[in-house]
Amino acid sequence: MTTKRAALVGVALALGLTACAHHPERMSVRKPDPKYTTVYVVDDRYLVVDQEPIRVRRNDKNFPITWLVADDSAAEFPDDGVVITNPAGEFDCSVHPGRKRFTCKFRNSVPGQKYKYTIQLRETGKVLEKLDPIILND
Repeated sequence: MTTKRAALVGVALALGLTACAHHPERMSVRKPDPKYTTVYVVDDRYLVVDQEPIRVRRNDKNFPITWLVADDSAAEFPDDGVVITNPAGEFDCSVHPGRKRFTCKFRNSVPGQKYKYTIQLRETGKVLEKLDPIILND
């Protein structure tokens, strides 16, 4: 290999490694896990979840779904932090001590259903804007 070619290969490798270093967020991407959904507060006002819809397989009976307040947030769940619209006896929900987690045990006994739900958080006494995502069993 000539010196010129070796230098070009070295530069190409260096640029490739530099490009990877500028995108560390790509390294932290994880596959959605319907058992755990993180809730983020954006602009001190808006709620954003890391998966929408939450997909639960039909065979997963008595499936726990836990919403977690992002680690860097002061927000917390009130007692009615997650409310399922028309739950039809399929959900048993409660907030955890410390109010950073909220879990619903999903019976998952009716195949092919969509359940709309509302998430609400409060931060320093003020209620943040609600979010209305979906739980889907397929």
